[in-house]
Amino acid sequence: MKDLKSFLSILSREYPEEILEVDVGTSPAKFSLVDCHGGAFLEHLKRQGRRPAVLFRGIKTLKGGRWNGGVVFSETATHLRQHLTLGLPPECEYAAVAEEWNRRTSTLIDPLPIPPGEAPVYESVSDLKQMSLFDLPLYRKDEFDARPGWLCGVAVARDPASGRYNCSWHRHHVRDEAWSAVRVNPRHLFEYMQSYRRRGDQRMPLAFVFGHHPAFGLAAASRAGLEVDEYAYAGSILGEPLRITPSRTWGKELMIPADAEVVVEGYLDLQRTEICGPWADIMRYYSPQTLEPVFTPTNFLARKDPVFVNNWTGHDGISIVGSMTEVFSTLKKRFPRVTSVHEPALYTWVIQFKPLYPGETTRLGMFALGAFGDLIKNVIIVDEDIDPFDLELVMFALSTRLDPATPRLQVIQDLLANRHDPSAEKYLRVGGLFLDCTKPVGGAFPELGKTPQKALEEIRLQDFLSPKS
Repeated sequence: MKDLKSFLSILSREYPEEILEVDVGTSPAKFSLVDCHGGAFLEHLKRQGRRPAVLFRGIKTLKGGRWNGGVVFSETATHLRQHLTLGLPPECEYAAVAEEWNRRTSTLIDPLPIPPGEAPVYESVSDLKQMSLFDLPLYRKDEFDARPGWLCGVAVARDPASGRYNCSWHRHHVRDEAWSAVRVNPRHLFEYMQSYRRRGDQRMPLAFVFGHHPAFGLAAASRAGLEVDEYAYAGSILGEPLRITPSRTWGKELMIPADAEVVVEGYLDLQRTEICGPWADIMRYYSPQTLEPVFTPTNFLARKDPVFVNNWTGHDGISIVGSMTEVFSTLKKRFPRVTSVHEPALYTWVIQFKPLYPGETTRLGMFALGAFGDLIKNVIIVDEDIDPFDLELVMFALSTRLDPATPRLQVIQDLLANRHDPSAEKYLRVGGLFLDCTKPVGGAFPELGKTPQKALEEIRLQDFLSPKS
């Protein structure tokens, strides 16, 4: 059985530098998540070059009480920890990670129902008379994030027509003890809302998961097809059946993850909307205030000593292994000499490729820009000798192998823009860039200078430096 605590235990036991546990309740210094102190703590670590998962204890809630458990940030904020999530060695090469992801997702694993009496998430149960949203560890991470506070969790919902489950990340602007405004983009959950509306329903059953094994979170952040049941998809990423149990509010009509740390059940209003925002989004710029559907909780379920997941959105800015694998696998099917991909910044992708014919890179770049909706805006293609994860080398290739006065640099007009892209001057419309930073095929090109292999073998640092050097 895989859950969040088992993952954090592996970090503590085998990779202690990857996790930092802090009891803020024992410190005389002020610490408040809604006053951005969690984000400030993480920012100080980042400036030191440290990116551990941080587990806070002793957190005060908006009501002034203590959260009876921990609050974790950045559990999948490095590729190393994403590799560990999949049970792979931390130093695993990218191709091996992609191969493992594809192997797992090629065969779905049906979820395993268990009774509530065996489900850890039922260890503590409260209703609205005993608990409110203000009793949860709400937070703000950036200066102008709206008050009172925010939550960011995985919504689980069931399509009323097909019975298919969807899992997707959403942010809550918690405006009141008894309701929040939830940002819903026009994807799968939005389609479910439309299904309920067509039935004449005024609200949709919904549950939010705040803490599970990171593989569950990675699955929710990936783009499974609309026909795929995402409980089965999550099981494939976990490598074992996702254990589910009847919800307290609806029973078997909406099953919830049995090994979650915290689940908040409730309804999403299909008629009422309220202001959500401002909030610094995944691109680190503030999204404007929007009218979003209202979520009203009905029950709060939790494990003993629950570890609540919050997100340092925008600052933990690395690509998710699922998205990287989706792009890599799709490109490699059409262009077999693609060897790696990397998303060093949102919507900008570096593709490692071995071109053999003139014009191949152009076709590859145009395919990448067209095949992934709003996921890709800028494409940089580099040779096999340029590591796409080494930005110094990528910039070297751009500086020495790209002539901007040629078609190897192209500006693409009228692409679909991501809803959060602040550079788009027209709604949902943006331009893109294609940069071919490979050496020209078929023409002369200077050789790279490099240290002779014989010299590398003859010189050993320990022959010349003292042990203290």
